[in-house]
Amino acid sequence: MFSLPIEFLYTAFKLKVSFLKGTDSTDVEGTGFFVMFKQNFYLVTNRHVIDLQWKHPNSPQNKQKFLGYRLASITCSGRMSGDAIRVFVIIQPQIIYSKNYTDDVILIKMGSILGIDKIPEPPVLNHYISFDDIAKESQFDGQVNGITACDQIAFPIHTHEFSSTLDRPIFRMGWIVSDPRYDLELEDVSGEAFLMDAFSTSGASGAPIFALQKGTSIAAGKGIALSGGIYRSACLIGINAGHIKSPNFGHANLSYAFKSSIIVNCLESQEKMG
Repeated sequence: MFSLPIEFLYTAFKLKVSFLKGTDSTDVEGTGFFVMFKQNFYLVTNRHVIDLQWKHPNSPQNKQKFLGYRLASITCSGRMSGDAIRVFVIIQPQIIYSKNYTDDVILIKMGSILGIDKIPEPPVLNHYISFDDIAKESQFDGQVNGITACDQIAFPIHTHEFSSTLDRPIFRMGWIVSDPRYDLELEDVSGEAFLMDAFSTSGASGAPIFALQKGTSIAAGKGIALSGGIYRSACLIGINAGHIKSPNFGHANLSYAFKSSIIVNCLESQEKMG
C-alpha cells in the first residue's frame, strides 16, 4: 500500500470567487491548485467556479440565474504544512479556456496581486505541481504503467463540512472506476473525464486528483534493483468536478474528474500563442 507525502495535501487552496452585477454581489467557494509551467504559475480549478454563465448544454440548472454578473476577484488561501497562512487576491486574471466547451476546466495565469495577508512580499507558493508531474495524454492510452481503472486516487479538498479545521485541507480517497481511455458521456457530464468511487462534497470542486504510486522501483546501488515490473510514480491525473446523483437525487458515491491532459493542452496552446 502506498501513500502520498504530506506536501500533496497542501497543494489544495481554498477559493472564494466574487462576482458583481451593479450593486449586487455573490460569492462562490471551491478548491484550486497551482501548476508551474515555463517559470509561470497557473491557478487551475473548475470553469463553473469562475464562470457563472457556464453550464453543460444538457444541464437542468437555470442558465439565466446569474446573467449579467462579472468576475470581480479571486481570493486564494492555503495553509502551509506548518502554521503559516498564504492569503492573496488575484485581480485582472488572464483566463485560459479548454478548446472543448464541455470541459469543466479553467486555468488562470497569475496576474496582479491586490492584497497579501501575513506575508510582506509577493506570495511564494511552497506547494505547487510541476509540469513534469502532470499525466499527459499518452498516459491515458492503456499503457500497463499508465492510468487505468482500479488505480487508487487521493484528492485534497476544502469543504464546507470541515470548515472548523482552520482552513486545513483534508484528503478524500477512492479508485478510478471507468475506463479512462474513453471520454465520459452522461446526460449532463461529457468530455475528457473519468468516474471515481469517491465522495465529492460542496466546496471540493476544482481539487487536484492524484494517482498513487503503482509498483516499486529500487535504484541500483542500494543493494537491490528491480526490473521488468510495472512502476509509475504518483502524479496529477485530473481535476475534481462534482458528484453523480442517483435517480432519487441522493449521492451515488460516484464522482467525476476531468483529465489532466486538458491542463497540458491548455498550457501548450498558450505557449504557442506567445
